[in-house]
Amino acid sequence: MTGPREARSVFLSYASADAAAANAIVSTLESAGNDCWIAPRDVTAGASYASEIVSAIDGSRIAVLILSANAAVSPHVLREVERCASKRHPIVAVRLDRAPLPADFEYFLNSSHWLDASETGIAPILPNLVTAVRAMLAPGEPSLIPAASVERVGVGATNQLQTRKFRGAPIAIGVCAALALVGFLGWKSLPQKPVPVPGPPPTPVAAITEQSVAVLPFVNESSDKEQEYFA
Repeated sequence: MTGPREARSVFLSYASADAAAANAIVSTLESAGNDCWIAPRDVTAGASYASEIVSAIDGSRIAVLILSANAAVSPHVLREVERCASKRHPIVAVRLDRAPLPADFEYFLNSSHWLDASETGIAPILPNLVTAVRAMLAPGEPSLIPAASVERVGVGATNQLQTRKFRGAPIAIGVCAALALVGFLGWKSLPQKPVPVPGPPPTPVAAITEQSVAVLPFVNESSDKEQEYFA
């Protein structure tokens, strides 16, 4: 067995009442080639339990958290989650039930990626857990996480999903640019209407008073041009 201070990739955080689920997760992850640290298996006999936990968390790369009604009331699990968050370790949570999370847990897990085993049990989500852990340990490798089993996406998985989501961005930008160019050339080919030139401003009219005189022009409609002066 490796020494307790040797770094492991995955740290398991769980309440003692959920030991069966925790052991099943460790067995699956280790069978897939991921080295895990789990208490009490990896705690050195006679060593400080708290010191061993802190060293294991600090030396790990990610944490797998078993969320349940038991974990929600466990101060030990909360301290482990807090330590993982302070070390900026991605946390993959596996929910065994739908017990509401205390505010302390929500504070640290509000952006975490979790897998829902509350209705299916632990066995069906284990392949997805292996995929999620692999994606976080090797962020450069493509990985697919079925959306039906994911409740929320955390820091590590977000990078993977966003990478796949935005690979088509350059193509979309190129298509938009081409459409904009075609629209511009089509607009240039249309006959252009002359732009009206504004005329001089209207001459201001003096205000009319009670003693004003209005001079109205008339039109000479007779055939005698000599009557023009009347108009």
